[in-house]
Amino acid sequence: MLSQACRYLQTILATKEIWVKILRNMCLKHHLFAPSYPVETMSVVEIKRAASGPQLWSKLIQSHTSASNGPIEPLEPRTSVILNPSPRAVSDMQSFVPGGRFLVTADAVAAGGAIMISLWDLGAPGRKPLCPSVLYAEAVFPIGLPWAERHGMDVWTEGEELRVAIVVMNRGICAMRVVSILPNVQSSGWGLAAEARIELIIDFGSRPMDVLLHGSRLLLRHGDNLVVWDFEKDRFVVIVAERGPVEAGFTCGT
Repeated sequence: MLSQACRYLQTILATKEIWVKILRNMCLKHHLFAPSYPVETMSVVEIKRAASGPQLWSKLIQSHTSASNGPIEPLEPRTSVILNPSPRAVSDMQSFVPGGRFLVTADAVAAGGAIMISLWDLGAPGRKPLCPSVLYAEAVFPIGLPWAERHGMDVWTEGEELRVAIVVMNRGICAMRVVSILPNVQSSGWGLAAEARIELIIDFGSRPMDVLLHGSRLLLRHGDNLVVWDFEKDRFVVIVAERGPVEAGFTCGT
């Protein structure tokens, strides 16, 4: 009876459907983009390895740790990929999509006043990288502002959908765009989900700009300005927290 139970368990664990469910649960737990794993064309062995990715990564990090006072050897990349961007673009911002397969780039179009957003397929995790990488989708969106030093980008995934937020700031004017795409849907391309344009109290001494996209909300922090924009409800709030005594000013709008 015990041997029969073991054989039955082995049979169950060898089925692709079981490991696809395990992989999907792993993606949910670790906030990875499920379309990164093309399970339809993956073998059971590949799916098993992908599902154990977080454990393999943890072991890799642990095996390269060192005492705080000892020498630390940098981890060398095992693979590299090549991108062939459009000649119209000036490469500037890049962001990996959690999962390791897709890369988003946002570039200023050479003519100015617009941004080019590209989605690159680097190859499924656990497989040999695509060389060169495949340009999955590309689109140009008007931004209404010259490309400036102050700009930022963030990505967010929800189910099969990938969202990208782009923020460009020039002379106190802040232009925000959110675009989305469904990589698993045939012939899917970039679509404009929302756009907004606001004026901020600019702090020219503070160059870094932080952009965080979470669901339908975008958080922007620059200098003394903090902007929260809910683009599905089409509402935003601007908080100005000046240095010195604790004072804050609020502006709400639609």
